[in-house]
Amino acid sequence: MGSDAGLKKKMSAPSLHGLLPTQKKFLPALGVIACFVVFLVIRMSLSGVPVEEEPVHDVLGMEFHHERLQIYESSAHAEDLAWRHDLEHRPIIAVDRSWIWGVSEKYPMVLEGNIKAMCKPATARDFNPFYGWYFFFWNLFSHRPMRMYTPSVPLYDVNLMTEEWVSFVGMRAQGASEIVAYHLDSVLDYRRKPPLASRLVSNKQLYFYGDVHNPRPDSPYEKKEHQWKERSGITGFIANVIERYLTPAYPVAVSMHSWVEMKGTAPNTMVGKILMQLERSPTMIRQHLRAVLDVSDTIVFDWLMDDHDRKQDHNWMSFHERLLIWDSGLALRHGPFAAGVDGSQGCGDILCGTHRFMHEIENPAWTDSIKAKPDFDPESNKYCNRICFFRSETIEHLRAMGPTAEHEHRLGARMRQSLLLDAVGSELMELGVYRVKRGRNKNKQRRYYADNFFTGFDRKLAMLLEHVDACVEQHGKDRVLVEY
Repeated sequence: MGSDAGLKKKMSAPSLHGLLPTQKKFLPALGVIACFVVFLVIRMSLSGVPVEEEPVHDVLGMEFHHERLQIYESSAHAEDLAWRHDLEHRPIIAVDRSWIWGVSEKYPMVLEGNIKAMCKPATARDFNPFYGWYFFFWNLFSHRPMRMYTPSVPLYDVNLMTEEWVSFVGMRAQGASEIVAYHLDSVLDYRRKPPLASRLVSNKQLYFYGDVHNPRPDSPYEKKEHQWKERSGITGFIANVIERYLTPAYPVAVSMHSWVEMKGTAPNTMVGKILMQLERSPTMIRQHLRAVLDVSDTIVFDWLMDDHDRKQDHNWMSFHERLLIWDSGLALRHGPFAAGVDGSQGCGDILCGTHRFMHEIENPAWTDSIKAKPDFDPESNKYCNRICFFRSETIEHLRAMGPTAEHEHRLGARMRQSLLLDAVGSELMELGVYRVKRGRNKNKQRRYYADNFFTGFDRKLAMLLEHVDACVEQHGKDRVLVEY
């Protein structure tokens, strides 16, 4: 009996009193860990970060209600606002993550009400599956919490006396420049950019199983498949599972676009000759004046946005015979002061129009090197003749925001005020990462404060107005500034 009692005593469940001293010393640590886990769960549930359910993957075959694109005159302003409200607030029902077109990340989406849209992330995807924990702990302990995913590259305050030639790094992340371009279109009163809105979307909804390493067979960009392999194979599967289930969510800033399917035609060389004051055809001017002036306004817009992409023949889209400001994803390409670097050259070739203009009109000895680095010396075989034909109303509007205007009425201040009303705001301009292209800081990476970009808008506008004044002096006001 005594032996049985002793056996039962040995087999009974251990109590805290029966723990060895070396085991007892771990109890406080285990208690702290348990409390911290409970705290994390509560904090994550109250963090306000959108953790949305996984949407339907395939959006093919659905019927959409998206035929709401309007010509952006004053009468369509209410319709534009309605579109922006839908893009900004309607719940996301489905995301197609297999769609590839061009070099940027694009995600076709279906919003509540069967409205088809498309989003572009404002920052390049962070392929570290544990970034959610970094974002969480940063906001938990930092006195400067982050609203959204933000690159770790430090912000740099540009000094006008120490300019650097920089180039945008994240070519796949084009949402920020699209949103800034939309606000510039509004400030200039063009009303020619299809409606879009900024929005914060959970990384778990946007990126989970978001590899596009399996492009559709009919994709014209299968050759770009190598750009998207960061999450392919078994390692990509594991990383996606970690990001989905084992890390907190974090918001990603995106531009939400109305879905529009159309084709366009680039302006021909006759338009280029008129813009460059190389051709004077009164009959054509009267018949196609609006179209020619729309091209001129578009080139002015691209100069202010530092958008070189429309120098190619694509992205010239029209709707009801009105030229749209289509696809500004590669704008702000060279930092805040791109137009001012290297004196009057810099990005001045934007004002020369398309490569077709430069090739077929001006340069018999055209080579690829001219496309890479045009010249503004009339004696050079790389000469780039900038346009000297502008809508008078556009120039008058720009002068009202130019160097002689009160500070609060200048273009940079107007852009700042417009972005204050944006869902994400001017922080969008601080998400872009740039690499120094030459000089002692070559290959160093930079991000710039939004104020640098606002100052850059003022500077580029001042240079544009100087060019317009030079055109008037050379050709006369009546030929340069045309009323419509």
